[in-house]
Amino acid sequence: MSARRSSLGAVATEPFRELLDGLDAVLVAGVRSLLLVGAGLLAGWWVYVPLHELLHALGCW
Repeated sequence: MSARRSSLGAVATEPFRELLDGLDAVLVAGVRSLLLVGAGLLAGWWVYVPLHELLHALGCW
């Protein structure tokens, strides 16, 4: 049972470890790279949220 729990814990925390590893890799390249990641996140969100809401509206139609 202990091995199963540790395996489940590893699976549950893997996305967070991957995120932190990616941010570490970006920070090695410098602050400019981190700013580009932030700009990409904002631009993607600006497209994703309206599109997502329009698809909700389309589903209600």
